[in-house]
Amino acid sequence: MSPCAPPPVSAAGKSGVKGLPDHAGLALCLLLTGLALTLDGLVAHALDLRPFPAFASFARAMSRMGEGWVAGAVGLLSAALLALWGRPKLARVLLVVTFATLLTGATATMLRVLVGRTRPNARMPQGVYGVRHNAHWILGEYDFGSFPSGHAATAFGLVAALWLANRRAGLAATPYAVLVSWSRVAQGSHHFSDVVAAACLGMFGGRFFAARLDPILQTATRALRLAPLRSSDPTNRSETTPWPGCLAPTAPAATIARLRPAGGGVPAPLVSVVIPCYNEQDNLGPLTAAIARAVEPLAITWEVLVTDDCSTDKSWQVVTGLATADPRIRGQRLAHNSGQSAALWAGIKAARGRFLATMDADLQNAPGDLPEGCIASCRP
Repeated sequence: MSPCAPPPVSAAGKSGVKGLPDHAGLALCLLLTGLALTLDGLVAHALDLRPFPAFASFARAMSRMGEGWVAGAVGLLSAALLALWGRPKLARVLLVVTFATLLTGATATMLRVLVGRTRPNARMPQGVYGVRHNAHWILGEYDFGSFPSGHAATAFGLVAALWLANRRAGLAATPYAVLVSWSRVAQGSHHFSDVVAAACLGMFGGRFFAARLDPILQTATRALRLAPLRSSDPTNRSETTPWPGCLAPTAPAATIARLRPAGGGVPAPLVSVVIPCYNEQDNLGPLTAAIARAVEPLAITWEVLVTDDCSTDKSWQVVTGLATADPRIRGQRLAHNSGQSAALWAGIKAARGRFLATMDADLQNAPGDLPEGCIASCRP
């Protein structure tokens, strides 16, 4: 067995800008914001829409579309419709994206209240005043709420959260964020540097909040899930994105080893228990034994599929031994450490059961809590 390759910087593994490490992304954002400060006047002059009333009307419309309540209302309504339509996994991911977007916008709002930079159209000398001016508190006053742009931060927070779930969705939302940012500068509501800083904040904040909200929402719903695939083909995993327990990675992780990739002659089971693991050598044996004790009395066919996320301990050797002793246990090993989301996705892609259950390998999800009623409903 060749050693695991060094882990690349994963788009889902950092809160930085589009996969950059946090420190490099922060340095880039500071550099871009500093450069934008020198271009504020030039960009404001170039984007003056007074001679173009049609463009000015379009800018006002885009600015309204960038308000936080619009993103929140659309996201919550869409999630509710998806849940009613029988797509709870998509609804949950959309809720994560929506709340991450709103929290990013709220963060920008709090910052601009504290910074107190004057807006370009303010009727007072331009500057940064903080929270007091002329012996008066100016918290929340419109003229002192320029840096950073709340609209732009909300829009780019949406892009970042969507990017974490699905790159195509993130790319599709990027023009919306750019137009919202353009509208704020074109209307004189913000300086160019305000929207550049807000875009950086949005890219950090959207990913940061989404990555942390998803496991919280997962725990709030159910720690263990069993859901039928929409496809009638038990081996078809093309319709399972996104999946229970994580936001979708942008591409399947490379796999360097599989145990019985075709099932080792064992017919496709009804239920697959998918387990991502990293450095869980002491837990895998008790976990698989507990799963067997919980499921065997139900008289259904099942398998356990363990995806080793390039563990540095003896997890892979344990998986190999378990699979050798029990043909219902299968395993695969990723070529490099890719994170829990990628490992879970690789397991779901390789699972053969018509129904899937996902569990962590750290024994935090008790196999004895597998809902017998739910599993019993899967019987042929």
